[in-house]
This record gives sequence, structure tokens and C-alpha cells, in this order.
Amino acid sequence: MRLYVQDEKDGKKIYLNYKVRNRGELQRIVGSEKFKLNGNVYKVNAVRAEMDNNSFKVAAGIGSLIGVLGGVPGVLAGALIGGVVGGAQLETEKKNVESFNASN
Repeated sequence: MRLYVQDEKDGKKIYLNYKVRNRGELQRIVGSEKFKLNGNVYKVNAVRAEMDNNSFKVAAGIGSLIGVLGGVPGVLAGALIGGVVGGAQLETEKKNVESFNASN
């Protein structure tokens, strides 16, 4: 999950380098309900979360490795395992994003 705020001037996303589960944790880390970033002041409630596609890439990498090591049967097994692991990771990531965005 990646956290971001939208720049007030151009609307572009500015990503934050924090790993938290909800806005309460984020507020404890930054020490206030407001924080300064790139010369602008943002409220913790303005922070949004989105899915990070790296979870799927890791699962695909695992599946590819199994495939390379196992030949044709390995390719089939790797695709199956990669799909299962990737699907589970994506579902977990989706729930984490929804939970963060619903938090106060």
C-alpha cells in the first residue's frame, strides 16, 4: 500500500514514505494532525492509500523462478503457484487500502 496526498496546486500525487495501517498511526508518527510537505501543510485526514503493484510482481517472480527450475512442469506449477500467491497478496493489499481510507 502506498500513501499519498494530492498537491494543492497541480493535483499530482505526492507519495509518503510511511508504513502504517491507519491514520491514527500516521498521526502518532508525524506528531500532529497536520504536517508540512514540499512547502505545503496537509492534514493527516487528507492522506489516501492506493494499492502497490509490487506485491503482484513478487508473486510473479516466485512463479517464474519455479518455472525456470522445473522445465515445462515447473512452468505450469510456477504459473499456478504464482497466481495463487499473487491473488492472495492482492486481496490482502486491497483490504489494507480500504481499511486505511476508512480510518480516522
